[in-house]
Amino acid sequence: VGLVVWGVNAGLKERREERATEALTQVTPKPNLKAPDSAAVKALEKFALDYAGTRAAREAQFTRANLLYGLALYGDAAKAYESLLGSGNPDWDLLVSESLSYCYEGQGDYKKAAATLKPVVEKISGPLKSEVMRRLALLFDLAKEPKEAAVYWRQLVEKPPDPVLGPYFQEKLAAAEAGSKK
Repeated sequence: VGLVVWGVNAGLKERREERATEALTQVTPKPNLKAPDSAAVKALEKFALDYAGTRAAREAQFTRANLLYGLALYGDAAKAYESLLGSGNPDWDLLVSESLSYCYEGQGDYKKAAATLKPVVEKISGPLKSEVMRRLALLFDLAKEPKEAAVYWRQLVEKPPDPVLGPYFQEKLAAAEAGSKK
């Protein structure tokens, strides 16, 4: 009996996931070069409530957060991204954390943006790591924390992702080190 109940529940859940995925295509705004549409934000919010607990609902919430960011509603976007943290999927949480750092940056809270991005740098690898590290160094510069910025500029100088950027990173490192001595 237990096995039958489990099988029925699994089948119902899978059908709900399929319906949610199909419905998501109806409410997801088409990419365009115009400003994001606030009506799409509302439609995605309703969708996420209607299909709560599905992968499609999580995707809708992420798309909604992206649209809020595009509308320069950084506080609302930050709340939307924050609600997506703790998913149990480390890769997803890294993506959400990086996105969240852009919201804090948009609000002018560079320290909070850097604090949010710092764990991301520690957990990623590959070519994206140097880009995130560069952004983290810039955030520390903007937060007027040259000692922290120097740590990341130094790492970029030691292993520049592109040799052409080496002199730029050296210049930024020298400026950060000079700023930390003041």
